[in-house]
Amino acid sequence: MKIRIWNAFASNNSGSYTIVGRFGPDVALALGGRLRAALVAHAAWLDLTSADREAESPLHRFLREEGVEVSEHVGTGDGWPAYGSPPEVFETADQILVHAPYTVTLPRELGALFYRHGGRVEVELNHAHAPVLLEILTWRTEAFAEPAATERDRRQSAFRADIEDGMLDDAMKRPKDEGVRWPPVFEPTDWGGMRTTLAPIDLVLAARQVQDLAATHGLELRISVSEARVAHGDPLALLRAYTTHPGRHQVVLWKAGPDPVATIRALRDVSGCTLAEAHERLASVPIEVVVDVAAREAMAAAETLVKAGCDAQVLGPQHFAAKRP
Repeated sequence: MKIRIWNAFASNNSGSYTIVGRFGPDVALALGGRLRAALVAHAAWLDLTSADREAESPLHRFLREEGVEVSEHVGTGDGWPAYGSPPEVFETADQILVHAPYTVTLPRELGALFYRHGGRVEVELNHAHAPVLLEILTWRTEAFAEPAATERDRRQSAFRADIEDGMLDDAMKRPKDEGVRWPPVFEPTDWGGMRTTLAPIDLVLAARQVQDLAATHGLELRISVSEARVAHGDPLALLRAYTTHPGRHQVVLWKAGPDPVATIRALRDVSGCTLAEAHERLASVPIEVVVDVAAREAMAAAETLVKAGCDAQVLGPQHFAAKRP
């Protein structure tokens, strides 16, 4: 008799599923709430033994009542997370996002539901294996003329500062990567908005936190998602290759002024650095004092430095060639 022993390995090649729909006024919030309730009920229904289940699943009933043509076994088998958490729903005033972090797919009827209510599918990432990036476009609805533009820039700057100060850390933690949090990428638009791209570990939590943060600063927002081009390392690496942005400016300090105290005071005023940081930075001139700011902010910073006797210059998009990966 011969006995053979070996190790067998199996792999479930599941990825994530994400769909984003956009709707007309007064549709997304109500529909998103109903869809969330249906998905929660469907997950609970699947947890029951077959003998305890109703003949019609909650998801099947919901879609049928919403006027969607439904397949008999909707939300079962490969069309539902077998090992991961149930799909989550996030909605804004005009968008709905549905996300399952680990599944083969989700029902095609979700897209049909969006179209049934006059919406359209903006993005569908079916079976994504690389990290899913969350893109947030924020803007202020009021007119762009002065002085509204100044207030708009102030709000965007405060929104960005809160993100950089860790307001989204709960959604960005990566325990398997020893706490690595990939820094967001901020890209101003040429009409006064700002595009913020994140690589969260919890997509829906990040979207909710960003929504609350935008509301705090009086900003409108719109979301989108994309699959990162790289599965390992910094998922935002390609975006970081764009080092300059249309309509944005920076201030370069070429030479400190004759009065060290006045120079340090001016540097701290325009950059917000500490006294120790100011001394350290001045030892490395020329330096970029502020980067990626509006023209008026850059000119104000340069003026403060010049008044202190420094040699400072504002550099704008016309001074740079866009760098592509």
